[in-house]
Amino acid sequence: MDDDASLKMEDQSGCAGYGARSKDRTIVARSKVSDRHTRIVRAGEFFNDWIYGEGFPKYNFTWQQDSLNNLLLNVNQTTTHNSVNFYEMHLPIHVYGNNADTVLRLHNTYNNQTFKTFINFAIDSIKFNENYDIITKNASIIQNVTEIKTNNFVKIYPSPAKDFLTIEISNSNNEEINLKMLNINGSVIDEFQLKSKKQQIDVSKFAKGLYFIQIKGKTLNEVRKFEVQ
Repeated sequence: MDDDASLKMEDQSGCAGYGARSKDRTIVARSKVSDRHTRIVRAGEFFNDWIYGEGFPKYNFTWQQDSLNNLLLNVNQTTTHNSVNFYEMHLPIHVYGNNADTVLRLHNTYNNQTFKTFINFAIDSIKFNENYDIITKNASIIQNVTEIKTNNFVKIYPSPAKDFLTIEISNSNNEEINLKMLNINGSVIDEFQLKSKKQQIDVSKFAKGLYFIQIKGKTLNEVRKFEVQ
């Protein structure tokens, strides 16, 4: 007996004493029908896209990591044939950093979709479809070098730094500013209070790599990234 027939019988079955039980069975039956319908729709989409349609998807990625270590990844898809408007796919993304990496599977459901996910290390590069899980070619991956919008009162330079890192606070509040220096693993390697609105920090003994500095005061609470070379 199929799910639709089973649902019809359960809708008409039972007496008052079994109403709740019959209702529960009906909900389960409806859920099964819904699940089956979803599978049929998805199978239909797959056949329409990959069997009856022509061509394949092509991707352009733009990524950026903000000061809180969130990866912002924008996905733009084009198709190589007009028989398919859009391919709904799970995209295999491999993220690499300083002696670390992680693999993401992002469900791309519409064009120009932006994903935001926390990555617990500074990102060096991103690779797509390394194991050829999906049919595509010539994907472009571009790092967005546009500065992420942060408080204009805070300036940190130069980056990369070699001997000294300068921190400049230009707001008019005479508030107490505390600084924490963190390595790529999030461990605190130094912390102190800012003594003036423009101060140099000796980083000559720091190992080469990426670091974070937390700037915290009454009206400030920011994390900035810098590099030591």
